[in-house]
Amino acid sequence: MLFLAFSGTFSVSAGGRYHFFYGKVVNKESGVGISNVNISFEGLTTGSVTDRKGEFSVYIDTLPLIMILSHLGYETKRVYLDKTSFSLAVELSPEVMELPEVEIRSSQAAEAVLKGSAFSVLDYEPDSGNVCLLVSRFRTNDAILLLRSGPGDTLAMKVLSGINPKKLFRDCLGNIHVVTGDSVYQVFHTGSSLRLIYPVTVKKFNTLLLDCVLSTPTLLFYKKPIEHGLGMSFFTINRLTRERQVISSVSDSARLTMAKRTPGDWNLLLRTRIPEGKDDFVAWSFVHKILYRPLSSCLFQVDKSICVLNTSDRTIEFYQQDGTYSSKLLINVKGVSEGKWSGEICTDGVTSKVYTTFFRNGEYTLYHLNLNNGNLVSPVRIEKLFPDKIRIHNGFIYYLYREEGSGVNVDLYRQKL
Repeated sequence: MLFLAFSGTFSVSAGGRYHFFYGKVVNKESGVGISNVNISFEGLTTGSVTDRKGEFSVYIDTLPLIMILSHLGYETKRVYLDKTSFSLAVELSPEVMELPEVEIRSSQAAEAVLKGSAFSVLDYEPDSGNVCLLVSRFRTNDAILLLRSGPGDTLAMKVLSGINPKKLFRDCLGNIHVVTGDSVYQVFHTGSSLRLIYPVTVKKFNTLLLDCVLSTPTLLFYKKPIEHGLGMSFFTINRLTRERQVISSVSDSARLTMAKRTPGDWNLLLRTRIPEGKDDFVAWSFVHKILYRPLSSCLFQVDKSICVLNTSDRTIEFYQQDGTYSSKLLINVKGVSEGKWSGEICTDGVTSKVYTTFFRNGEYTLYHLNLNNGNLVSPVRIEKLFPDKIRIHNGFIYYLYREEGSGVNVDLYRQKL
């Protein structure tokens, strides 16, 4: 049951347990309130519309619930209502006509960005239309840093002498770093030159930037594991005042409850140090890495929205750039039958589209996630089996791939969406 109101007070019968939601619906592009937006609720027949300012309020006695907002000329929005926040700020996007796609399609054939028998790609990061690669050369037993364009032209190269690089790391400010066993170097590119600058110890770097996942002009966004790895807290630090504020904490409540009800599992989960005995190590590893694997929730940005993915309940929370809660979306994972959901999110910073993957027997399928209704559409099958480090950039799928029988050789491929 629900009751709708737009101004003043609304009487509710004594003893009733109602949740009061209120907010405003605005045009995503202009920020102007939209009047006469139709408001309905999945499974219920009651509904109403926003007022002339685009504002609404609603009393609800049943949660969770899907609120549906629709208006001629705008894409329909589905908002997941629960107790996360009772204040909502919903954006409607002007409607763009697209033909529905339900069949899995193959993209253009995978093309090698860098492939060869004399070297192996250790890591890569898309970078402003180009790709930064860390490559190990077998004959000279050293590594090189490459910057290549999308079509595959080498724009800059640096031989990394005297260091043993392990991987690349993109920090929350957008800078790329080369990580070694004990030091971290920032990559600086100018013209046809690549340089490594500002070396710091791995310990200092991890303290400063490892858990920083996103930045805006005023805030730094951080993540911190909680609930013994079964939860994740996301918080901001003001870049001027250094004030810290938690914006969201998500957890896998079902697995957390199961662990607490199983004394043996709970005791092993509380042990952070790896046991020395073989049997103890096997039991500890099973609990930490399989039975109660750490929650893989993440924070990412799409356009001006800050998004928090909760993989345990398959939802995305939307926040404004100042950390204010906007709304919540339920991802329609159950609507896909092509294997198991990876729980990973890939964003294309150029097109502002969001994707996720499903896998079965080493075969991965990429789906576009519609952020208005939670549907997964336009599936594309990745050509190579067991791809690693899947990224989306400027309409291309990038991934690392080890050819069968090639030993330690790892190549970088891309496919056009």
